[in-house]
Amino acid sequence: MGSARLAHKTGSVLRAVALAAAAMLPTFLLASALLAGGTPAPDEASMAIRTRRPRAVLIATGPEGAPLVVVDAGHGGHDQGAVAADGTPEKQLTLAIAQDVAAALARTGRLRVAMTRTDDEAVDLTERREIARAAGAALLLSIHCDSAPNRRARGVTVYTLSDQPVDDAAAALAVRENRVDGGADLLAETSDVPAILLDLARRQTAADAASFAGLLARALVPALAPRQVFLRGAGFRVLRAPDLPAALLETGYLTNDGDLALLKSANYRRALADGVARAAQAFFARRPAQAGGVGR
Repeated sequence: MGSARLAHKTGSVLRAVALAAAAMLPTFLLASALLAGGTPAPDEASMAIRTRRPRAVLIATGPEGAPLVVVDAGHGGHDQGAVAADGTPEKQLTLAIAQDVAAALARTGRLRVAMTRTDDEAVDLTERREIARAAGAALLLSIHCDSAPNRRARGVTVYTLSDQPVDDAAAALAVRENRVDGGADLLAETSDVPAILLDLARRQTAADAASFAGLLARALVPALAPRQVFLRGAGFRVLRAPDLPAALLETGYLTNDGDLALLKSANYRRALADGVARAAQAFFARRPAQAGGVGR
């Protein structure tokens, strides 16, 4: 079997697994986990979830059949995220950076691009990934800014999902980010979904996420030199989709004066965004048969 046919078959299997897993969720949870066009039972709980769930905002249509990348601006609304010494909230910078990243992806002319939010809106963590899945995303990138007690800490970190964080700092960061959303992790925490189905999907998804994260880290090193770029894993809830490759990008430390100045710089944000665009193009060039993503 040719590699293109094999990749296409693999993508189809993963989508089938995701749909099978979603079909086994309780009805009141299914409203938030269904792909676009689903019709959950009209009970009061499911209707409440369905009516409050926002949808992805399309930024660029791209050519027909192009893969969809969803850019997630972390925090928003009542959730300010970390706050810099000068009072700048993380939510403000993540939105500005996410908009620059979306624009850079659109400029490639090879991708469809959407965002989970384009204004100061609160979107919970589970909804962020479900927005991407419902839109048919092939890749999700969540944008954040870091913080640390040590004001000398600086640099950029690319995270993928891992239940075994590389160090205490990564574990603490995941706990801090996950705390803003008290909702259940629908796919990860529902015992009705057979572990074997989720495991099958997660294995390929984890490999794809690791591939993109590696490409992204390598693309950012020359773009942001001489700043350091780290590659780590942690248990971020927003990344917990069994059928959607996802990464979280910590773009700099709000607690470091030098990083904060860069995060406010249009030139820095443009260099970072261009690095993301190069990584995304390289990622999809390696797997064109699977580029349609979830739900296509």
